[in-house]
Amino acid sequence: MNTSTTKIIIKRIVAVDSSSMAYAEALLNDNILLMGLGNVGKSSLVNAVRFFLLPDTNVNQAKDKFAFRSGADSDDKESYYDKDELYNYYFPTVHSRLILEVEHQLLGGGTQSHCQIISRGGDYKIQRVFIPEPYEAIEHLFWQKDDGNGTRPTSPVGSDLVPRLREVNKNAKQYSQRDQLIEALYSFNAMNPASTPFAIFPLSNIRANSVDSVRALVKMLFNQDAGSLRLMTATAVEAQDAFDETLEIDINEIIGKKYELTQRKEQLVKLRALEPQFTELQEQFSRLQKKSAATSQFISLYQNTTVHCQSLEEQADAIGRRVETLRQKCKTLSQQKQNALTDMQVSQKQVNRLNKEIEQKTAIKNQCDQIIASYPDEGISFVLGSLEDYLEEKQSDYKNRTEQNTRERRITELEELIKGKEQEVTAPRPKR
Repeated sequence: MNTSTTKIIIKRIVAVDSSSMAYAEALLNDNILLMGLGNVGKSSLVNAVRFFLLPDTNVNQAKDKFAFRSGADSDDKESYYDKDELYNYYFPTVHSRLILEVEHQLLGGGTQSHCQIISRGGDYKIQRVFIPEPYEAIEHLFWQKDDGNGTRPTSPVGSDLVPRLREVNKNAKQYSQRDQLIEALYSFNAMNPASTPFAIFPLSNIRANSVDSVRALVKMLFNQDAGSLRLMTATAVEAQDAFDETLEIDINEIIGKKYELTQRKEQLVKLRALEPQFTELQEQFSRLQKKSAATSQFISLYQNTTVHCQSLEEQADAIGRRVETLRQKCKTLSQQKQNALTDMQVSQKQVNRLNKEIEQKTAIKNQCDQIIASYPDEGISFVLGSLEDYLEEKQSDYKNRTEQNTRERRITELEELIKGKEQEVTAPRPKR
């Protein structure tokens, strides 16, 4: 920072619920390029700086005071916003604000900042409030930037601007008289800057012609028209005649600046004309980026899918081999099962046969138990002897019966033979 001179720098302009925007902020302490679609308020935001440079308290006679151009025009046929258009465009509601942040770079180093806030008043009036604080100190009153693009405060300032500003700094001041504004805007004491904290355009002598010169200069800088240049020159001549003092204005330098600004305006016009092409290129580039991203994503997906397919094929081969092994095991187990079933059937037959034998043996045992039960208090030897005797008796009886049956069967045979012979004897013989 150069400490041998004092500089006054316009740092920032902010629009709140103004010029068709909920919130807009532009830094002005360096070269900037505002880009966007047409009729979104780019020029309106920058043009609003003229409000802060002039000591007006209302927008009556808007063309003569501010000369905001309306639409496309030329030096030959100029169209300007009237007071209704200007007032309703920049200050449509009680929450509308235009805010300018200014920084004083002081002699010997150090800085002091202030903000000038312009709001809607009644009957086309505009209210001006000054606070010796940078914008960051009061930003929360107008916009919350915590979430994305930001939101309105939960408790809007509304018509309580001055009390809310004094909560931040008790030296906030509201000026409603033109003379007060002229003193505040154009007076600056470099040796005691705290006494003139709100200066924005210092003038060595504050008088009506000087203010008119500032107005003409502001209109020329923003509109770049020959009429404003003529007005400023005429004002300078009138001031020299009236006060016999020289108003130090280098007309050639101003004309050169005007030419330079005209060239820059032409460049901006060309840029604006190329804006649709630029927008189209941006859209094409965005589409290409999306296609490129989609292609990269597809390639990555394809590679991942290929690797996954290979892994699945390997897993399928391993599963196939395991299935074949299991199939062979199943076949072996099926054969073993069949053999086991066969063995089980054979064993079942043996079991059935043994069960029958058991039943027979059990029946015999039961009979033996019954027989033994008929010989109480007798030993086994006695019972066996008795049974053997009984058996011999039965065998002898059986033998006798068998012999008798044989004799009877022989007798029957002999009787039949005898009967047959008798029939032969008694039968008549044939005649010879």
